[in-house]
Amino acid sequence: MLNRIRRGEPFPDPYAYGSRPLREEIVQYVDGARSAQPRAVVTRNSHGVLALNTARTMFLDVDVGPAGAPAAARAALLEVAVGG
Repeated sequence: MLNRIRRGEPFPDPYAYGSRPLREEIVQYVDGARSAQPRAVVTRNSHGVLALNTARTMFLDVDVGPAGAPAAARAALLEVAVGG
């Protein structure tokens, strides 16, 4: 990758996380060490937003129906999300 940068070649698109080293600015290593397998890495993406990169945590952004949606439906959705 360093040679590609030195030659001025663009990054391949699309960028698949986990398939190659992170290209975002690394802001922090979680656990502090620059070990081969830190627990997580905080990066700054192209929009300037901090992003947590980790293979062992799942984040869900679930949009449910109106506030009056049945509680049973919300509970079923959560059960599916966590593998229950």
